[in-house]
Amino acid sequence: MKTILITGGSSGIGEATAEYLDKSGYRTILIGRNEERLKALVTRLTNSDYITYDLCDIYGIDEIYNQLQEKDIVLDGLVHCAGISPLMKVEDNDAQVMEEAFKINCLSFIELMKFFQCEGAYNKGASVVAVSSVAASCASYRQTVYGATKAALEQAVRCMSKECIEKQIRVNCISPGAVNTEMFKKLCSQSETLLNNTEKRYPLGIIPPESIAENIEYLLSDKSKYTTGAVLTVDAGYFAWK
Repeated sequence: MKTILITGGSSGIGEATAEYLDKSGYRTILIGRNEERLKALVTRLTNSDYITYDLCDIYGIDEIYNQLQEKDIVLDGLVHCAGISPLMKVEDNDAQVMEEAFKINCLSFIELMKFFQCEGAYNKGASVVAVSSVAASCASYRQTVYGATKAALEQAVRCMSKECIEKQIRVNCISPGAVNTEMFKKLCSQSETLLNNTEKRYPLGIIPPESIAENIEYLLSDKSKYTTGAVLTVDAGYFAWK
């Protein structure tokens, strides 16, 4: 049984991934800030545990691995789903929000990978997946900060894949379009125009989080054992349509 660490595991793509991997026979360790939600999810899963941690604190991430070591948990994979999506024009930029976005979306992942590849922390043949966004590759209104964090994440993955290949760790990215998560629904509830415009840009429809989870499992599994340093785009026709 493979053991996978999932950040942002209490909601959205992280929650859907935890549920899908659980059904597929994986053991999952969930990381998140909301302990109540983590507890509720773990009780629904067959073989899962959680660690409460705020990834804004990029200086204490080794504590996550210390807790894993105390429980003799060796990882077969990592899925970085944690992320925030601030929407603001550059003229309204909030430096604190910008800093938080970079810490959670990108910098925490780099720090997580520093400890993931330490001897005894992972099994050979491990696979890592970082969740990016189509915002990394296109110009989107009010997404300068968000798009920049995801573009940085994708480049980090490319560089890491080169560094980690000798350790037999694969590192890939998945780049979704609009996914029907609570965050997306909340944004659309604030603007019917936003919802209508988004739907028009996705000819195959808004993507269910379960579909992203299926593709994440593919990148974690031996089905993709010759793939590393790649960005898998799942955009429901967004780039083809535009």
